[in-house]
Amino acid sequence: MADCVFCDQLGKNSFKYVLMEDEYSIAILDEYPYRKGNCVVIPKRHMLSISEMTEEENASVFKMITEVSKALEQLFNAKKHFC
Repeated sequence: MADCVFCDQLGKNSFKYVLMEDEYSIAILDEYPYRKGNCVVIPKRHMLSISEMTEEENASVFKMITEVSKALEQLFNAKKHFC
């Protein structure tokens, strides 16, 4: 998708800080983070809504969110809260 910044960077393989990647999704550090460790987990296939995700994409994204968040919590000795 030409006007999608994520698709553009995926196509060019130009993400600066890739934390984790598999066949369906990728986790990257935010280039302009609000706080240390801010990251983004996105599916590799372009879609307009989360409801378009396949079961495999959904499982991949949410597994990656869990694994990356655990690693960042340990790295930054973070208090567990969701805001």
